[in-house]
Amino acid sequence: TSDYWTAVTSNHGIALEKYAIDNSLNSVWTNGENQKQGTTTYLINLGEPQTICGIAITNGSEMWSYLEDYEVYAWCDGEEAKLVAKTEGKMSNTQLYFEPQMAKYLWIKAGTTSTANRQFAIADINVYTRSVNGEQ
Repeated sequence: TSDYWTAVTSNHGIALEKYAIDNSLNSVWTNGENQKQGTTTYLINLGEPQTICGIAITNGSEMWSYLEDYEVYAWCDGEEAKLVAKTEGKMSNTQLYFEPQMAKYLWIKAGTTSTANRQFAIADINVYTRSVNGEQ
């Protein structure tokens, strides 16, 4: 659960990073500045390695403050970050699924076309895990 997660960002923004991982749509993290290609990032430490297979990003009341495209990287201690998912086009409230991956860290990074004149906001991030029997 997100009770054990921590997060850091490339820009501390105008709200605490923890607001995106507190299981509440009433609190929102935003980066506080317009998006920049590849420099707007959000990193989650899941606390311990686990098998993950997707993420959902909800923008909540900040429905116009989303990344135009982004990449998701995953890795464990001692490994290089691996690209596991990528979006294209303008989307808010996204769900991305990918091949199951052991990860302790997730890194969400603005993609190559993110140059919007708007901030990036996250009301909630969910990470989908896969159990041993394959259920989510």
